[in-house]
Amino acid sequence: WQEIIEEKLEIQLTSSDASIINLVFTSFNEEFAKVFVEVLIQEIEQLYVSISIRKAKYTLDYLN
Repeated sequence: WQEIIEEKLEIQLTSSDASIINLVFTSFNEEFAKVFVEVLIQEIEQLYVSISIRKAKYTLDYLN
């Protein structure tokens, strides 16, 4: 994992609110790189949705 994080994976926030990211993964195996990025994006999306739902729930709980 250390090699992937330090040498093969590049993530850039392209907006100030971090809603758009640029994700680059470097690998000699094109198919692996494609699948790796697709899975990583799915995980990021699930995390974002989970955080958004949790924030909304806390807000609703506070208002009630």
